[in-house]
Amino acid sequence: MVWDVAVRLEMVLGVPAKFWNKLESTYREKLVKANAENDMDADKKLAKKLPYREMSKNGWVPKTRDTTEKVIYLRIMIVNLKLSHGTLFGTNDLTTILVASVQTLS
Repeated sequence: MVWDVAVRLEMVLGVPAKFWNKLESTYREKLVKANAENDMDADKKLAKKLPYREMSKNGWVPKTRDTTEKVIYLRIMIVNLKLSHGTLFGTNDLTTILVASVQTLS
């Protein structure tokens, strides 16, 4: 929430602007967490489709059986690829990057 809106609400409703700003901050934080959970769920589905065991055997990612850890390791791999190859993939979509990464490393 923009400060001036919070101040206006305070003037009209008598509830301190600090309250409205804290409420907005809490809302934004929960929104970010919800989006992160949704991204994780989508990435877990994708990770199950990738040949993670073979990628691990090749030393591209650490061995793990935990799907959440697989997603984290795949994300780290992608960040490293993007850093080493600049804008190699031209996208921030994890699905596109993961698929392109596997093709690049194969």
